[in-house]
Formats: sequence, structure tokens, C-alpha cells
Amino acid sequence: MIRLVLNHLLSRKNLIIIFIYLAFLLSINYLLLPNDVAPCEVILNSNYYFNYYNELLLELIKIIIPISLVLLLTDHDHNYINNITTYIGRSKVIKSKIIIYLYIIILLILISTLNYYLALKISKNDCLVKVNFYHDMTFLLIDNILMFLLILLLVRKDKKIIGYLIIMLYYVLGFYLNIESKIAIFYVFPINISNFKNYTNTLSYAFIYIIILIVLNIYTYINEDFK
Repeated sequence: MIRLVLNHLLSRKNLIIIFIYLAFLLSINYLLLPNDVAPCEVILNSNYYFNYYNELLLELIKIIIPISLVLLLTDHDHNYINNITTYIGRSKVIKSKIIIYLYIIILLILISTLNYYLALKISKNDCLVKVNFYHDMTFLLIDNILMFLLILLLVRKDKKIIGYLIIMLYYVLGFYLNIESKIAIFYVFPINISNFKNYTNTLSYAFIYIIILIVLNIYTYINEDFK
């Protein structure tokens, strides 16, 4: 079943999306580097270039990954996958979907993280390396897992617009929470968790939310009336 879901995920359209994403992701790490600036100036003004490179790169990754995610997920509710539940069982189908998409998200985050360190190493811009960049990417991973589970739960072939609304809400809340942190919003929709990383139980709450969404996905799919 996992192979069947993977074959559907790696359709021609989705492969094009993945290759475009990877090409752009690999490119921005190098395009943002201060290649037109003398090395001595980068060293002398390292704080400015450090903040510019790391903050802009992270914001671009926050934009690219969710958009790629929703493009891949909007077709998860394809008719032929729903039809085979009669032979394989709904529980196995939804669990296979969750496993495959989680694997894809984790892989994208790992590639983004490794490419970051590799780009700065190759370009010899070690002064721009943010040692705990992987920490920021961990928070981004959790954000994307939450969005993925919401999309999987709410988006159906006749309601694809919901996926884009979830991504839009993520961006709008991210912008708002950068201005003013509202813990009440986090309790309702624990997204952009990096804004609350200094709170004691932020990760614990996010993981509980993830588990609840996984259970809801399985329960909903098992009891869903396919049309």
C-alpha cells in the first residue's frame, strides 16, 4: 500500500513540482550569499551579513516548503486510491498516506538543512554559519507536519481551496505573531511555534496536537462516506 501511495505521489506533475522545488531550494542558498562583496568587508561587517543571510533565507524557506506541500497534497484524495479501500482496508490506506507524506516532509527539511551548511562551507563563508540553524528548521518541520495533517484531514477533491487557505492562514498568523505574540492563538492553532520557543511546554503541546490530528485523520477516513 505504501508503494501505491508513493507511486501516486510521484506522478509526473508532482515530480515536476519536486524538481522545481529542489532546484530553487539549492539555488537560493548561493544567490543570497554576498558574492559581490569583498571577503574582508564581509568579515568586518559580519553581524550585518550574518543576520541578513540567515533571516532572509529562513523566511524564503518558510514560503517555499508550505507552497510545495500544498501542491503535492491537494490531490491526495484521488478516486482510485479511495476505491481500493474495499480490498486493502481504510485504516491501512490512511496510515500509509501519513507515513509517506511525513517521510517527504522530513526529507525536504533535511535537504534544506544540509544544503545550508554545505553552501556556506563550499563558498568559504563560515562567518555566516548559524550554529543552531538546525534548531530553526526543527520548528519549521513541526509547523509543516501540523499543516500537512490539517490538509489531509480537511482537503478533499471538491474542497481543494481549503489547502491554500490553511497556508494563507499560516503566513498571516506568522506576520501577526512577529508583531505581537498571542498565546491564545497558539492554543487554538499551534503554528509558527518558533515564536513561542522560549515557553516551557511549547514542543509538548505541539506534539500532543499532532497526535490528536493523526487520530482524527484515521477516525475520519475510516468513517468517511466516499462519493
